[in-house]
Amino acid sequence: MLGVVLTGSHAQGLATPWSDYDVRLILRDEADDGAPSRYQEDAFPNVDLRVMFLRDFTAYAGWDTPFAWDRYSFAHAQVLVDRTGIVSALVEEKGRIAVEHQSPYVRSELDAFINSVYRSLKCHRKGNALCTRLEASEAVQHGLAVIFALEGRIRPYPVALAHELSAYPPRNFPVTGDDLLELIAAIVERGDANALQRLFSAILDQTRLGGHGDVIDAWGNDIAWMQMASGRGGSAPRSGPNSGRC
Repeated sequence: MLGVVLTGSHAQGLATPWSDYDVRLILRDEADDGAPSRYQEDAFPNVDLRVMFLRDFTAYAGWDTPFAWDRYSFAHAQVLVDRTGIVSALVEEKGRIAVEHQSPYVRSELDAFINSVYRSLKCHRKGNALCTRLEASEAVQHGLAVIFALEGRIRPYPVALAHELSAYPPRNFPVTGDDLLELIAAIVERGDANALQRLFSAILDQTRLGGHGDVIDAWGNDIAWMQMASGRGGSAPRSGPNSGRC
């Protein structure tokens, strides 16, 4: 055995009576192929045990792999055993966004955020409450991805969002963790267009400071409309080069 890693709610201090223990047991690559079978993954009640060779753990949740969605599991993981220091380094790497991926990821999520805000506000203008909230919920997910990625961090799972914003609020975002939670609740629960616009403006300001203003400017006059379109009158401008996406 090379290392043991605890992830999930118990690692973050968020466990409930229904929570199991998410444990990853890392074996040396030199171990024989039958070594994992000696650990019965269902042998312990309330333990979700995954046994992996180091080579497999190294590749797991790689940035461009199908399991990249699981990287947040390592953001606050606890390394219980690490005989060489390799496992701790891998956990740290998996729990953040590497510098080379940060800017492309921010730009992609920022564009998706703007698109979802645009679609939500169009639905709001039509008086379609369900569409407004669905699109706004998409916007919130993309917006949170941008907020955290600007600091090299991974967007938390929804179940951990309140804790993350309370315990580890973004350092540079101009909205406090508590206020951000209130905005998100207003957007998702009530489809509040004014709250969406506040989040929209804050993210645009922050991403411009981060050097991503060209992504915003590519939307042309649509940006001005989105910042003013809390009412149900008026027409969305069509001059922006990205308007056709919606």
